This record gives sequence, C-alpha cells and structure tokens, in this order.
Amino acid sequence: MRVAKISIRKETAMFYLLISPWVVGFLAFVLGPMLVSLSMSMMRWDLLTPPRWIGLRNFTQAFSNDPLFFQALKVTFSFSIFSVPLRLLVSLFIAILLRQITVGIKIFRLIYYVPVVVSGVAAMVLWSFIFNPLLGLLNQFLRIFGINGPGWIFDPNWRCLR
Repeated sequence: MRVAKISIRKETAMFYLLISPWVVGFLAFVLGPMLVSLSMSMMRWDLLTPPRWIGLRNFTQAFSNDPLFFQALKVTFSFSIFSVPLRLLVSLFIAILLRQITVGIKIFRLIYYVPVVVSGVAAMVLWSFIFNPLLGLLNQFLRIFGINGPGWIFDPNWRCLR
C-alpha cells in the first residue's frame, strides 16, 4: 500500500511538472493579456496622462453614443460569418486538390510550396549576413567596442556552449 502511494505521488508530481510549461504559457500569453485588456477597457487613458478608472462608462458610451459601434459590429460579424468559413473551404479544396491530382502534381506542388521555401531562404540569407565573420552586422557592432568577434556559425571549431 505504501509503495502505491509513493508511485501515485511521483506520477502526480510528474503530471504537474509536465503541464507546467503550458500553464505558464497560458497564464502569461492568454489569461494575463485578457485580464489586462479587461482592466484597461475600464479606464480613461490617452497615453500622455496616467490611466484613470472610470468603470463601465466606456461600454455605456460605446453602446449608446457611438454611431460607429454598430457599423463595426456589423463588419466584424460579416467577416466572421463569410470570410472565415470561405478560407477554410478554400484551404480544404486545395488540400484535396494536392492529394488527388496525378497529372502535373509536381509542378502544382512546386508552385504551391515555393513561397514557403523562399521565406526560409530569405531568413537564412539574413542571418548569414548578420553572423558573417568579416562583414556581418554583429561583428561590425562588436568592433566598435574593440572586440574581435568569432566566426559564429561559419567556424566549425567555435561553439558557444561547451
């Protein structure tokens, strides 16, 4: 019985350890910003003066005095109803098309995937320009302070972590 309790405690501890990154991410990137947004919506703040708490007055003004509120609501609703499902259907159609086409599939896939590959190549060129040992931006910045920078990603003998 005692062994079973210890293993259950270990499993419980492991469970909480494994879900902790998700919980921290949820609190920091979802719940935290939602609560800050909710509190900011109940303040009057013009970015130049300190925020001042006004409660629900922003909402009552939006619902009663703002002539553009219902227009914005209509545009948002129509976007949600038409644009989102339409994009999902087009994406599904393209996925089915990529799966079903037999004639010219290689050319179609090439045309479809080239933007994905090109963006990766562009990022690689940018990072190689930053980390270039002779003319790279990072080593040029270090030279301002009298530091001779390493070969970074170009030198097989240099490692930042040993």
